[in-house]
Amino acid sequence: MPTHNILSDQHLDNITPPDLLWVRGPLIAVRIEIPLSLEKSLIQDNISVPQPITGWGLIDTGAIATAVDINVIESLELVPVDRGIVLTPQGSAEQDKFSLRIMLTGLTTMNAPKVFGSKLKEHGVIALIGRDILKHCVLVYNGTTGSCSLSL
Repeated sequence: MPTHNILSDQHLDNITPPDLLWVRGPLIAVRIEIPLSLEKSLIQDNISVPQPITGWGLIDTGAIATAVDINVIESLELVPVDRGIVLTPQGSAEQDKFSLRIMLTGLTTMNAPKVFGSKLKEHGVIALIGRDILKHCVLVYNGTTGSCSLSL
């Protein structure tokens, strides 16, 4: 079972690893790509394939579904495949859903057929990794050491 260890071993402004994990949350490097079927179709039609986009993903056990920053989705020129209701502490809202691939660094690339497009960039991440992906994983969060691990 591949495992990715997430260590908050950086000491930023005298912040200990446990406090850094508490403040930043469990982050994992991600790569967002267009769906494989779309990539094959573009290549077959001799159309350039949008380059994958990399950044940070926040592991979010409170999110039922994965979300990707809307700017990333627009850069990949993806079109909505569905709509769904997003519940937040401020209420509910209807948002577009998109099909894409997400690579969790050190683990695997997964098809994500219906992720929400959301404004995440202002929070310093390009993805929220929700329970739709986490249901395939083992997550160990160790607040006392400032570390966590994600296995697939």
